[in-house]
Formats: sequence, structure tokens, C-alpha cells
Amino acid sequence: MPGGDAGRVTVGPLFLYLGMITLLATLRDPGVVRSLVLFVLGTVAMAASLDLMPLGGLCYLPAFAPLSRRVPAPPARGTAGPVPVGGVAA
Repeated sequence: MPGGDAGRVTVGPLFLYLGMITLLATLRDPGVVRSLVLFVLGTVAMAASLDLMPLGGLCYLPAFAPLSRRVPAPPARGTAGPVPVGGVAA
């Protein structure tokens, strides 16, 4: 393969999927098994045929939905904001 190491190109993407499975497995939700199954199903669909990529994406969407609930809400307006340089308010 010109310009690249075959081992890096072959093994590198596997770490991406391993990381995503680890991320989903660390969830503390009751739907962890459902998320893992949907992720694996989407990955298998895309590996079977690139024509099934939309189906794989539709499987990924609900699989990663529990992660969106972990994002903290932004602070309310008028609460603590950025501290000016020097720590003194103008």
C-alpha cells in the first residue's frame, strides 16, 4: 500500500469500534444492552454492504441517544459568568 502501513490501516479502525463499545458499556442506564445490540447491528449492517449504511446510521442514532442525556445543562442567565483578568469585576 503506497504511503501507509498496512497494519495501521487495518488495526487502527478496530480501535475506533472498541472505543465506542467501551463508551456504551460504561453507561449506567437500564438500556445499556439495547444500545450495545443496536451499535453492533449497525456495524454489522455496514460491514455487510455499504448499501446498508443508512440502516447502520439509523441503528447508531438510538444506540448513542443515552449519551445525549449526560450533557449538563448550561447555567441560567445572570448566574456566574467568566471572571475578568485579574479577578476584579469592572
